[in-house]
Amino acid sequence: MELERRIVAREHPAGTVRQSVKQASADYLARTDGELELADAIARAEERRREREPYRQEIEQRFKRTTTAQLTPNDAAARDILRDREYELALANDRALIANAELAELRESVPTKQDQLPLIAEPLAVMLDGELIHLWAAERKPTKKSIDTH
Repeated sequence: MELERRIVAREHPAGTVRQSVKQASADYLARTDGELELADAIARAEERRREREPYRQEIEQRFKRTTTAQLTPNDAAARDILRDREYELALANDRALIANAELAELRESVPTKQDQLPLIAEPLAVMLDGELIHLWAAERKPTKKSIDTH
Protein backbone atom coordinates (compact mmCIF):
# COMPACT_ATOMS: atom_id res chain seq x y z
CA MET A 1 0.00 0.00 0.00
CA GLU A 2 2.79 2.40 0.96
CA LEU A 3 4.70 1.49 -2.18
CA GLU A 4 1.64 2.34 -4.30
CA ARG A 5 1.36 5.74 -2.60
CA ARG A 6 5.02 6.47 -3.32
CA ILE A 7 4.64 5.52 -6.99
CA VAL A 8 1.49 7.65 -7.39
CA ALA A 9 3.12 10.56 -5.57
CA ARG A 10 6.24 10.32 -7.74
CA GLU A 11 4.28 10.04 -11.01
CA HIS A 12 1.60 12.62 -10.09
CA PRO A 13 2.83 15.19 -7.60
CA ALA A 14 0.04 17.05 -5.82
CA GLY A 15 0.90 20.31 -7.58
CA THR A 16 0.55 18.79 -11.05
CA VAL A 17 -2.78 17.23 -10.14
CA ARG A 18 -4.06 20.59 -8.91
CA GLN A 19 -2.72 22.29 -12.04
CA SER A 20 -4.30 19.72 -14.33
CA VAL A 21 -7.67 20.17 -12.58
CA LYS A 22 -7.33 23.95 -12.90
CA GLN A 23 -6.38 23.57 -16.56
CA ALA A 24 -9.32 21.28 -17.23
CA SER A 25 -11.64 23.77 -15.53
CA ALA A 26 -10.19 26.63 -17.57
CA ASP A 27 -10.52 24.61 -20.78
CA TYR A 28 -14.15 23.81 -19.96
CA LEU A 29 -14.94 27.43 -19.20
CA ALA A 30 -13.21 28.60 -22.37
CA ARG A 31 -15.14 26.09 -24.43
CA THR A 32 -18.38 27.08 -22.71
CA ASP A 33 -17.59 30.77 -23.30
CA GLY A 34 -16.89 30.03 -26.95
CA GLU A 35 -20.20 28.21 -27.28
CA LEU A 36 -21.99 31.09 -25.55
CA GLU A 37 -20.30 33.60 -27.85
CA LEU A 38 -21.40 31.57 -30.86
CA ALA A 39 -24.96 31.39 -29.54
CA ASP A 40 -24.92 35.16 -28.93
CA ALA A 41 -23.62 35.81 -32.45
CA ILE A 42 -26.37 33.61 -33.92
CA ALA A 43 -29.01 35.41 -31.82
CA ARG A 44 -27.69 38.83 -32.91
CA ALA A 45 -27.73 37.78 -36.57
CA GLU A 46 -31.30 36.54 -36.22
CA GLU A 47 -32.32 39.82 -34.56
CA ARG A 48 -30.77 41.83 -37.42
CA ARG A 49 -32.63 39.62 -39.88
CA ARG A 50 -35.92 40.32 -38.08
CA GLU A 51 -35.16 44.05 -38.16
CA ARG A 52 -34.65 43.87 -41.94
CA GLU A 53 -37.89 41.97 -42.51
CA PRO A 54 -40.00 45.05 -43.48
CA TYR A 55 -37.36 46.06 -46.03
CA ARG A 56 -37.24 42.56 -47.42
CA GLN A 57 -41.02 42.48 -47.83
CA GLU A 58 -40.99 45.88 -49.54
CA ILE A 59 -38.32 44.81 -52.02
CA GLU A 60 -40.10 41.51 -52.68
CA GLN A 61 -43.36 43.33 -53.43
CA ARG A 62 -41.54 45.79 -55.70
CA PHE A 63 -39.94 42.92 -57.64
CA LYS A 64 -43.36 41.29 -58.04
CA ARG A 65 -45.13 44.50 -59.12
CA THR A 66 -42.67 45.87 -61.64
CA THR A 67 -41.11 44.61 -64.84
CA THR A 68 -37.38 44.36 -65.35
CA ALA A 69 -37.43 47.39 -67.65
CA GLN A 70 -38.90 49.54 -64.85
CA LEU A 71 -36.24 48.51 -62.31
CA THR A 72 -32.92 50.24 -61.80
CA PRO A 73 -29.94 48.30 -63.18
CA ASN A 74 -28.90 47.26 -59.64
CA ASP A 75 -32.40 46.07 -58.76
CA ALA A 76 -32.67 44.22 -62.08
CA ALA A 77 -29.36 42.49 -61.38
CA ALA A 78 -30.55 41.56 -57.87
CA ARG A 79 -33.77 40.19 -59.35
CA ASP A 80 -31.77 38.09 -61.82
CA ILE A 81 -29.62 36.72 -59.02
CA LEU A 82 -32.72 35.78 -57.02
CA ARG A 83 -34.28 34.05 -60.02
CA ASP A 84 -31.04 32.14 -60.61
CA ARG A 85 -31.01 31.01 -56.96
CA GLU A 86 -34.66 29.95 -57.20
CA TYR A 87 -33.87 27.94 -60.35
CA GLU A 88 -30.87 26.28 -58.67
CA LEU A 89 -32.99 25.45 -55.63
CA ALA A 90 -35.74 23.94 -57.78
CA LEU A 91 -33.14 21.95 -59.71
CA ALA A 92 -31.59 20.65 -56.48
CA ASN A 93 -35.04 19.65 -55.19
CA ASP A 94 -35.76 17.79 -58.44
CA ARG A 95 -32.42 16.00 -58.23
CA ALA A 96 -33.16 15.00 -54.63
CA LEU A 97 -36.57 13.62 -55.65
CA ILE A 98 -34.99 11.60 -58.46
CA ALA A 99 -32.26 10.29 -56.14
CA ASN A 100 -34.88 9.27 -53.55
CA ALA A 101 -36.92 7.47 -56.22
CA GLU A 102 -33.81 5.63 -57.45
CA LEU A 103 -32.93 4.70 -53.89
CA ALA A 104 -36.43 3.32 -53.33
CA GLU A 105 -36.13 1.23 -56.51
CA LEU A 106 -32.78 -0.14 -55.36
CA ARG A 107 -34.19 -1.02 -51.96
CA GLU A 108 -37.07 -2.86 -53.59
CA SER A 109 -34.73 -4.80 -55.88
CA VAL A 110 -32.48 -5.98 -53.03
CA PRO A 111 -33.97 -9.07 -51.41
CA THR A 112 -34.74 -8.82 -47.73
CA LYS A 113 -34.03 -11.53 -45.20
CA GLN A 114 -37.62 -12.69 -45.34
CA ASP A 115 -37.35 -13.12 -49.11
CA GLN A 116 -34.24 -15.25 -48.62
CA LEU A 117 -35.83 -17.74 -46.21
CA PRO A 118 -35.79 -21.29 -47.53
CA LEU A 119 -39.08 -22.61 -48.84
CA ILE A 120 -38.75 -25.66 -46.57
CA ALA A 121 -39.50 -23.62 -43.47
CA GLU A 122 -43.26 -23.65 -44.02
CA PRO A 123 -43.79 -27.42 -44.47
CA LEU A 124 -41.84 -28.13 -41.28
CA ALA A 125 -44.53 -26.37 -39.33
CA VAL A 126 -47.18 -28.82 -40.58
CA MET A 127 -47.98 -31.75 -38.33
CA LEU A 128 -47.01 -35.09 -39.86
CA ASP A 129 -49.43 -38.01 -39.97
CA GLY A 130 -48.36 -40.83 -37.66
CA GLU A 131 -49.24 -43.53 -40.18
CA LEU A 132 -46.96 -41.94 -42.79
CA ILE A 133 -44.12 -41.93 -40.34
CA HIS A 134 -44.58 -45.63 -39.58
CA LEU A 135 -44.70 -46.52 -43.29
CA TRP A 136 -41.56 -44.54 -43.93
CA ALA A 137 -39.81 -46.22 -41.01
CA ALA A 138 -40.85 -49.64 -42.33
CA GLU A 139 -39.22 -48.86 -45.69
CA ARG A 140 -35.99 -47.99 -43.97
CA LYS A 141 -35.33 -51.14 -42.04
CA PRO A 142 -31.97 -50.93 -40.33
CA THR A 143 -29.39 -53.42 -41.54
CA LYS A 144 -26.40 -54.62 -39.67
CA LYS A 145 -23.25 -53.08 -40.99
CA SER A 146 -19.95 -54.82 -41.22
CA ILE A 147 -16.46 -53.44 -41.28
CA ASP A 148 -16.50 -53.49 -45.09
CA THR A 149 -19.37 -50.96 -45.35
CA HIS A 150 -17.34 -48.30 -43.62
